[in-house]
Amino acid sequence: MDKRGMKYKTLNDCPLFPVGEDVEIWYARLYSFLIMVISKDNVFNPDKIGDTHDLLGTLKSLSGIESGGADELATLYRNLQGEIWSPKGEASDLIRSKGLSHTSMSVGDIIRFKNGTMYMVSPIGWDRYDPKDFKPYTETANH
Repeated sequence: MDKRGMKYKTLNDCPLFPVGEDVEIWYARLYSFLIMVISKDNVFNPDKIGDTHDLLGTLKSLSGIESGGADELATLYRNLQGEIWSPKGEASDLIRSKGLSHTSMSVGDIIRFKNGTMYMVSPIGWDRYDPKDFKPYTETANH
């Protein structure tokens, strides 16, 4: 069955996102996003990602590089824009089921790779969080 045009129950229902466990997509909760944007201090704590973000889904790495790379980040960011992955509202039920308020990846959202490296969308580019500075991937993957 062609997946285009159907309502997504998981991120992997979208043909742009292959099934896998290499990459996690975390969207910021609305109140967390507002605090991060208006605060002078970065209130994000990588050890407690589940306190400020919701896991939208997991997928197979597009590049095969454990820590991602500039091309993979750019591709994921582009593909996670609502007009690309959900042009007819295919992701609306999924977004609502997670208690999220936005379909497009935006400032404050996070891509985490299997080696634990995280990239948070910033107003210009990405903020990198190195795994040596916080708990390993396997300890914080579930919340």
